[in-house]
Amino acid sequence: GEDGRMGISTDLQPVSGSDTLYKLYVGGGIKARDIKVKSNLWADYVFDNKYKLMPITELEDFIKRNKHLPGIPSANEIENNDGFEVGAMQQKLLEKIEEQSLYIINLQKQIDELKKLVNKNK
Repeated sequence: GEDGRMGISTDLQPVSGSDTLYKLYVGGGIKARDIKVKSNLWADYVFDNKYKLMPITELEDFIKRNKHLPGIPSANEIENNDGFEVGAMQQKLLEKIEEQSLYIINLQKQIDELKKLVNKNK
């Protein structure tokens, strides 16, 4: 259209609200070999020594209370917001993977210490 927006298999092109920020509207699925999402924020900050990893007991409590991971929108939030931004979600998912890696490393250190104690007491 004249405003730079385009629809494929749809007549729906919002005229107000946050959906007007988008340039392409598709009335169906999209299949592609590759999609590149430009992002200025990536989750490497998780590996910075200043990053505060939530204690695992607090993580467990959060999950029990909220039924989703901290920093990740709930199913209701996704539904109420009519979806999610792929780039932002990829960043958040990578953040969670990196946090899980740190939890695993910490657990392995605890296991190694316990093995030393067991072997010492044999």
